[in-house]
Amino acid sequence: YEIVSRLYSALVSTIQSSRKIDSEYGNSKVTTVAHALSRIIKSGGPTAILAFHKMSVRDDTGNDLIKALTVNSTGDTGNGLGMEEMSALLLPEKREEYRSQADCAEKLSHSILPHLLHAYSSDSVDIKQIEKIASRASQVLPPLSDWDGVELCTLLPVLSVALSSKIVVRNESLRTLTNILPDLVDYAMNGEVLAASRATAASCVFSIVALYQDNAIECIGLALLRNQIFPIIVGCFAAEDKSSDTEKPKALLDAMNLAAMIASAASVRGGNSAITADEVARFFALVACEGAVSAPALGVIAPLDCIVDNRRQRNIEISTFAATALGSLLSVNGSPFAKQRLAHGILPIVLSSLQIMRSSRIASSDIGSLLCVCHIICCVSVKALGQEKLENLALAIVHGLERVLEELVSGDESNLTKLEIVDQLISLLLAALVKLYNQSLSSIITHLGTIVPSLLLITLKMDKVENAPPNLLALQFLLTMAHSTDNGIVHFCKAYKSTVLKHLAQALDNPSSQVRRSAVKAANIWSLIE
Repeated sequence: YEIVSRLYSALVSTIQSSRKIDSEYGNSKVTTVAHALSRIIKSGGPTAILAFHKMSVRDDTGNDLIKALTVNSTGDTGNGLGMEEMSALLLPEKREEYRSQADCAEKLSHSILPHLLHAYSSDSVDIKQIEKIASRASQVLPPLSDWDGVELCTLLPVLSVALSSKIVVRNESLRTLTNILPDLVDYAMNGEVLAASRATAASCVFSIVALYQDNAIECIGLALLRNQIFPIIVGCFAAEDKSSDTEKPKALLDAMNLAAMIASAASVRGGNSAITADEVARFFALVACEGAVSAPALGVIAPLDCIVDNRRQRNIEISTFAATALGSLLSVNGSPFAKQRLAHGILPIVLSSLQIMRSSRIASSDIGSLLCVCHIICCVSVKALGQEKLENLALAIVHGLERVLEELVSGDESNLTKLEIVDQLISLLLAALVKLYNQSLSSIITHLGTIVPSLLLITLKMDKVENAPPNLLALQFLLTMAHSTDNGIVHFCKAYKSTVLKHLAQALDNPSSQVRRSAVKAANIWSLIE
């Protein structure tokens, strides 16, 4: 207790001193003390964490550490400026001074909090302290000054970690949390706010929607989606030319990602909220696979489409945004049964789009469907999908990988080769194949004659450092095959041994050291096959 007490007091006083001089040396000293305190808390067990929280609430004036981080060097607190003195209304010279102080305070906060946030996920955290932090956050949301932003940079990370640990709060605090949700959503969508602060606001939204709602009321996440998120999505779809405004794609991507987070929170909550998650998953699947959608339950009455005006071609960027958001929704660590529910809700849409992908060459409009297939395979238990559906998905993955690679190595400057998402798609296709091999070999064993040449093509043609992920996945698949005791796999490996070793010899010159090590390991195992 004495060590924690001294370090805590030293940290607060060092922060106060550093804030007055704004020097790099002072910031470095603060970080050193914070790191030392963090090590004591982590290794000292429950007693050290309890001592930390006791130091934080020694009186009713608030948390000394948070106050030290959010008090500006002139003595005003984050909201100490009156309405007539808000930073937006200051003279240019004074406003520049306040902005500089605020930037330094934010930088200091971001350097210290990562060392100490783990203490707020403990059962020893004082509930009243967290309730005070929530109450204070409600007072400075939405931020009206630079110093309100500084305070939120400190309050929201602490609140996010505490809420995710499922603390029990009083009904009054529950109302406070639900009341600040709209402001938290606006803050998370504000492109002018630091990405780290927006992420913590989104994390708070997730925890409140998933864990801190009154079970008697309808899903509050649905109201957030209808009133704040989907109007932005509809506005981006309604743009006269979806390919011209550089700000629209960024706003659309942010809105879809936040919608996915809220929907995943609704799925975690379960009950009637699961219907909200189903609707959002269906929306993303339709946009990604078909390029057109309507969703009255989410406030999207008029049909939306991804068609770029004057060319009548689908906007691939929007489709990939939707597929990526669907992956985020499915990847949340919730109930496996909730994931199965979501997957079975969107599988008819995905399988229907796969029926169209029968041409010899893959079109850029197929990217969304392939991404959806990969996310379903990677995030959901394959046993829950059913053998027939699983075989159709596996076939789409095998043929999709083959055709994407054909486009890349053909040298043809097609629209597909220009897409930045293609490298990510190849990695996802390989990750899905690795999972299928390990968990449902029967669904792909008949396609090994197509899969292995595709893997060897990756090791041969994708020979840049940035292509390390697909190379590592391809080598992992080959390594797993060589270890197999299945008679069919062993026979196949014997037939392909010389070809595989020839290509692996070229992979030994890959610029990535990780790829070279994996290639050596794979070559050694394949050379032992008799």
